Amino acid sequence: MSRKFIVGGNWKCNPASMKEANTLLKEWKKSLPSVDKSKVDVVICPPALWMTTLSPAIEALGMQTCAQNVGKNDAGAFTGEWTAANLLDLNIKWTLIGHSERRTKYGETDADVAEKVAKCQEIGVNVILCIGETLEEREGGKTDEVNKRQLAAVIPKVKDWSKIVLAYEPVWAIGTGKVATPEQAEETQAAIRAYIKGAVSSDVADKLQIQYGGSVSPDNCADGQPCGVRSESKAVEGLDSTQAPPPSSPLPENCQLGAMAQGDTFDEVDTSSKVKANRYKSQRLDFCQSREASCWASILELITKPNIDGFLVGGASLKPTFMEIVSKVGPSKMVDMWPKFEEKMKKEGLNDTAIAAFKYTYGVLVSGADVMIPESKLDPVEKLPEYEKLREKPDPRLLKKTLILKLNGGLGTGMGLEKAKSLLPVTQGFTFLDLIAKQVASMRKEFKTDLKFMLMNSFSTSQDTLEALSKYPDLGTGSDLEFVQNKAPKVTASDMSPAEWSADSSHEWCPPGHGDLYPAMLGSGTLEKLLKKGYRYMFVSNSDNLGATMDLKILTHFVQSGAPFMMEVAERTDADKKGGHLAKDKAGGLLLRESAQCPEEDEKEFQNVGKYKFFNTNNLWVDLAALKREFRRNDGALPLPVMKNGKTVDPRDKASTKVLQLETAMGAAIQCFEGASALVIPRSRFAPVKTTNDLLALRSDAYKLTEDFTIVLAPERDGVPPEVKLDGMYKFTDAMEKLIPNGPPSLLHCKKLVVEGPVTFAKDVIIKGTVTVKNSSGTSKELAAGTYEDKTVEL
Repeated sequence: MSRKFIVGGNWKCNPASMKEANTLLKEWKKSLPSVDKSKVDVVICPPALWMTTLSPAIEALGMQTCAQNVGKNDAGAFTGEWTAANLLDLNIKWTLIGHSERRTKYGETDADVAEKVAKCQEIGVNVILCIGETLEEREGGKTDEVNKRQLAAVIPKVKDWSKIVLAYEPVWAIGTGKVATPEQAEETQAAIRAYIKGAVSSDVADKLQIQYGGSVSPDNCADGQPCGVRSESKAVEGLDSTQAPPPSSPLPENCQLGAMAQGDTFDEVDTSSKVKANRYKSQRLDFCQSREASCWASILELITKPNIDGFLVGGASLKPTFMEIVSKVGPSKMVDMWPKFEEKMKKEGLNDTAIAAFKYTYGVLVSGADVMIPESKLDPVEKLPEYEKLREKPDPRLLKKTLILKLNGGLGTGMGLEKAKSLLPVTQGFTFLDLIAKQVASMRKEFKTDLKFMLMNSFSTSQDTLEALSKYPDLGTGSDLEFVQNKAPKVTASDMSPAEWSADSSHEWCPPGHGDLYPAMLGSGTLEKLLKKGYRYMFVSNSDNLGATMDLKILTHFVQSGAPFMMEVAERTDADKKGGHLAKDKAGGLLLRESAQCPEEDEKEFQNVGKYKFFNTNNLWVDLAALKREFRRNDGALPLPVMKNGKTVDPRDKASTKVLQLETAMGAAIQCFEGASALVIPRSRFAPVKTTNDLLALRSDAYKLTEDFTIVLAPERDGVPPEVKLDGMYKFTDAMEKLIPNGPPSLLHCKKLVVEGPVTFAKDVIIKGTVTVKNSSGTSKELAAGTYEDKTVEL
């Protein structure tokens, strides 16, 4: 029977400080793409005092936190103990029980172990139950007898075997330099499974995971001798390798097997022959590298044994190379597939930052990481600063350090467009780009400064956009006006390989989402260029949101707050319930949850606008210096949450190869910046156009064009836009134009307008309240001029 592998890391009373622990977890994170979490579970056992503090970071790696021990008691006068219920209350769902050190150093008996298991069964805590024999018992031929005795004490206490994992620990192989051979480990664990089969049931025995815990470490090899210290090694004659000093230069980084720590140096004191020492050093390094292959071969051989379902790792779990053990147990597609993606992206001319960003997102995909954000990991945001209550005095001097950036990468294919969506006419014959250009000119005039403006275009929108803006030369040209979003390879859904489509190779690529803003700024050199020119702050928004203009009051608040990142949010209404919302993680940090990240069972709560009160407007403020620091801290790739979208390689050919498109959201960066904040803004700063429903509403009298070319909701709307729901036949803009040949109806006092079937609106139609217009005939009919209020109109 196929059982999922499980690897445990028992830190015991290590490392020496919390700082070291956090550093180790950060090192592990770099190796996550090499691990497929669908193949292996990982539980980490930190010291008890650190469990709750480290648990969020451990869980962020897709691992679970495990206690090293638990009391056999309930709550009461038991100094120094904690109960299974205490663990569960802290969301710690695993514990070790019966570890050999508890048995040998603290006198824990089989009966004690059984009582502890019973308490965990009552509460529902998962147990890694350790069993195993001493060297004396093994040499006396009592291995099976000891294991059966220890299991026999526990079996009557177990009601739910799905919450039990066994860890066979040959005590004689822990810290002694001796290691059971793969054959010995398999033989013993097969006997354990056979005993469970007879004592419990075949079903339980087949499903039970049994780990091997006998000094599993990259520091030990197949014959049980640590690398570089056994006397049979290639030591120089007359120089005992077991006593020789460490080499005079650090071991190579890829050699993790040496008895000496990385960075140890050779002390020449009392060395009779420098030549001999140098010869020994050279031979020891050669030996070390050859033994590394032997070591990994041993681990791979162990994991192929039918009764070994993973490892319980001790000292080796305190090293970055612990993740190599995990990746050997549960390897991802990263190892085989990444070179193909890297070659393809380099051939396409993509820069190193773009490649690093995709490597991160692809790594998340193939690791099997759960990209969903369930309710259990969230708390709602109850209160935030509000725009109307800001008291900072606006500081115009900040404008010289500030950039306005508009995202302009969307083609608007969902609305039937072939060019940039920003080329759509919005009002009075002006396109989005026209209005943006006029807004910038108005702001420069108002603030009496040469306000910096830029666009992030995509490879699909750059040419059309630059041509359209050529009539506004004051905006800038070339790299002073734009940088181009990266593109990313599509991933074949069936085998995670780079998608291929010989009919049109351009379909092999896709935009990586607007989260690509950050790597595109870095990779294009734009970030560094702006910083060198003295620009410190960036206000970014979507080109289809004409309400998002430079606001000096918000800029001043952002700068004086000292926050590295700030998101403008608005209060959710029923019309916004299906969109992403702001929340807090259990540590209190802000995060963004999109609909694609919500498990189906949590959808009702996701749409609860009373609980999750705020949504992201995608109006963001970023400290560019802080952004540069985050890139440096994360090795050039911000760890944004990854969303995967299933498509076909040719979007117009539904029979073409199924692919995955990997995307990130720029607002999700709020969780990457410590101290990030949010500000509740009036709805007037949020007027986006995502569908023809939005476009029709925006063209109506529910919105006004101000003197500074900003589109805002009419005062009569009290900050709430009308809800428009058009029949699917009006999904594309050309069809919508046929719906309103005489211009849009009045929606100034409309709450909701629904159109079903082929309809045209006459001139001077006024909609009030909630109105549904239906035509079931199949032939287009006109809705006559007049006022329609809170009714359904059948044509």
